Amino acid sequence: MLFGLDLSVYAISFGVIIIAAIAQSSLGVGFGVVAAPILALIDPAMLPGPLQVLAMLISLMVVVRDRRDLRFGHLSYALAGRILASILGALTASLLGEREFMILFAVLILLAVALSLSGRRVAPTRGNLFLAGSASGYMGTITSVGTPPMALVYQYSPGAEVRANMSAFFSIGALVSIISLMGFGAFDRTEMVFAVTLIPALIVGFLLSGYVKPYTDNGWMRPAMLVLCVLASLTLLAKSFVM
Repeated sequence: MLFGLDLSVYAISFGVIIIAAIAQSSLGVGFGVVAAPILALIDPAMLPGPLQVLAMLISLMVVVRDRRDLRFGHLSYALAGRILASILGALTASLLGEREFMILFAVLILLAVALSLSGRRVAPTRGNLFLAGSASGYMGTITSVGTPPMALVYQYSPGAEVRANMSAFFSIGALVSIISLMGFGAFDRTEMVFAVTLIPALIVGFLLSGYVKPYTDNGWMRPAMLVLCVLASLTLLAKSFVM
């Protein structure tokens, strides 16, 4: 046991967080997409609070590294939507039992995958950014996967700009989600301890991303992440119906 955690669960979680941190640091997206479905299968109690803490920290690390490409102008509209929707998401998370949470989680992840695959071109207007920020805030607070709505808006932007601005959005948004979850009693000290013990995995993934980043434009990582999400979500649905 480690801080009350089963060592096998911790070891699997550590490896998952490394991979998720590599994805986030090299692509600007993907931390929640990679980590959330797998961690939900291991133990639904790991979501959403602990993963929000880790998402906030890795996003801050990317922002500091890529700060020259930040564009604050449009982010304010997306953040306004995120803040409002995060409160609603936290309320939803606090009211759900484990079975209901797993079903809603799986459905929202599948919806996120569908949005990612839609290929729709959405202009980064103020209205679209507000709507994308709202959808991201609600989904992200419940599932720790709020990337797809914002990715639709930024999908045709330069890579460095995507990494910097998406990470800035998610670092602030995750903080809002954490505060909202704590306010509704959906995040406690035990979950915070679990998040803190996984910070070394974040650092390892962040450092490794420097070697991976040159290869992330080859097109293989995004399909792999989406397939993983679909399989994990379908497994969660099956598990919820036999509980």
